[in-house]
Amino acid sequence: ACRDMGIEILPPSILHSHYSFSVETDTSTHYGLGAIKNVGEGAIESIVENRKNMPYKTLGHFLSQIDLRQVNKRVIESLIKAGALDHFGDRAHLMVIYENAIDRAQVTAREQQNGQVSLFSQGDSNDGFPMDDLESVDYVPFSNQEKLRMEKEIMGVYITGHPLDDVRELLEKMDKRSDTITQKDANKNITVMGLLSGCRRLITKTKRKMVSGQLEDLSGTMSVIMFQNDHS
Repeated sequence: ACRDMGIEILPPSILHSHYSFSVETDTSTHYGLGAIKNVGEGAIESIVENRKNMPYKTLGHFLSQIDLRQVNKRVIESLIKAGALDHFGDRAHLMVIYENAIDRAQVTAREQQNGQVSLFSQGDSNDGFPMDDLESVDYVPFSNQEKLRMEKEIMGVYITGHPLDDVRELLEKMDKRSDTITQKDANKNITVMGLLSGCRRLITKTKRKMVSGQLEDLSGTMSVIMFQNDHS
């Protein structure tokens, strides 16, 4: 609905997002952090509260400012998949280094509590801890389809695009869409096109093969059931 009204939906961001949707400009809005799977209110409160004095500049700075008891590895992984940490670099690179970065942040936090100084705690505290060795780690960038799959997995929707964008023009010409099929179409032959997912193969009591799943197009999803063609 927002896109139909010309309002751009921006990915969630630890720099701008709050628990719910937040307006960025008159024509754009950031997705809320509360919509991300595995990210609870405590983690969101820590993220929002600790950025008030200074915006997060790097992954190391971010991890040095937040409460790692609330924002744990599971939360960080979900934030990366949702695109909330895109400000810090490529998602594939962040997925490779985030566990080591969190371990380093935890060591640094313990040493600071104990009044100790180490290689990890040297330097400008406003920049977090050194991460040069992690920044140079090799990685393979995610494809656009992989990014979209992760967004769907972690938020239930696609944010930065749609797997069917390449055939959008063709889909818009279809006579029927998932949101226009009604009971009046029962027993009629209609043609729809979309992305088939969540498929389950089953065998009926009469030993007939069938498949159930979800057909998704640009307007929504619908359940579908397909039976074996006995004449093939």
